[in-house]
This record gives sequence, structure tokens and C-alpha cells, in this order.
Amino acid sequence: MHSVQRLPSALQPTAPGPTAEGKMPGFGPLKLPGRLGKGFAFLLAFSWLLWAAPLPAQTNSGPQILFLHLKLTNQVISLVEANVRPGVLKPASNSEADGVEFELVSTAGAVFWKGAMANPSVRHVEYEDPPHSGQLRRKAIPLDEAEFTVRVPVVPGATRVDFYKLDPPASAARNIVSRKLLGSIACP
Repeated sequence: MHSVQRLPSALQPTAPGPTAEGKMPGFGPLKLPGRLGKGFAFLLAFSWLLWAAPLPAQTNSGPQILFLHLKLTNQVISLVEANVRPGVLKPASNSEADGVEFELVSTAGAVFWKGAMANPSVRHVEYEDPPHSGQLRRKAIPLDEAEFTVRVPVVPGATRVDFYKLDPPASAARNIVSRKLLGSIACP
């Protein structure tokens, strides 16, 4: 036969419920001896402060690009959406004589950066004329409304982007391109 051994009274399971003092067993402050208890309490409080303290906002100190989604309606430009993304802008191409030029400008009017693109309000198409001849003709079709996106670098101090329509020179002898302001978009 097996003999039944009794556990010491300190290890005997007790029924859940309050003790004679009215306290629930297992609930209450954690008691650690002497300096160990104070050190643990300090460490716990310090880690809570670190966790609860607001963290500084993450800054992106690298180069950034401003993407401007724009609409050109009857030669007036308006902003549809603007987004800033990290990255480096590729070098700008040469301006076109009949395109759109845009400049990143400060409040005082200092130009930080220039870019250019083909006129988005003109669609160029090619077609075969006469049919089945193998000869292509080009035609420019003016549009009343056009949506497009431009990319400009984010430069501290820049407050707006000015857009100009470039008109080709009236004569070949005078190589002066005229500019007409289409509008300005504030930098976000």
C-alpha cells in the first residue's frame, strides 16, 4: 500500500476567498526584501516613465521631392493634390519653346529651382495621310482641360511654385520667348 504524505501547512492549497484579515490571498503589493525591493520599484517606475513619455517626431533630414498633381483649365492652373516623398530629383531637361516652365520661388521672389515640360494642354497625334500611303502627319490638338503631375525639390525657404506658359518667338530673328503666368501654387 501507498502511504499518503501530507504537505506542510505553508504549501497546503487554500480555498479562494478572503483571509481572516479580509484580504484576498495572492493580491497586494509585491514585497521584496530591503534594497532589492527599492531598486526594483525604481527600475519599474523609470521604465514606465520612458514608455509613457512622448517620443520626438521622426524627422526625415534627407532630400525630398514635392509631387504636385495639377489641373490646367482654360489656361488657369489649380492644385488637385500635393505629396512630399523622400528622394532626389533627376536633373531637369531643357525647356521647350512652347511648353510650360515652373519655378520654385521664395516670398521675396528669389528663384531656387526651375523646371520645364511640354504644354499639357496640347495633345500631339500622328496619323497616316492619305490612308495606306505610309506617310505620317503630325497634328496638335488643343485641350480645354488637362491634368498632369510635376516634381520639384523641397527647398527650405521656398513658398510657392510659379507656372508660366512659354510662347515661341514671333520671328526667327528675335530669339526671345515670351512667358505668360498661368498661376502660382503654395508649397505645403
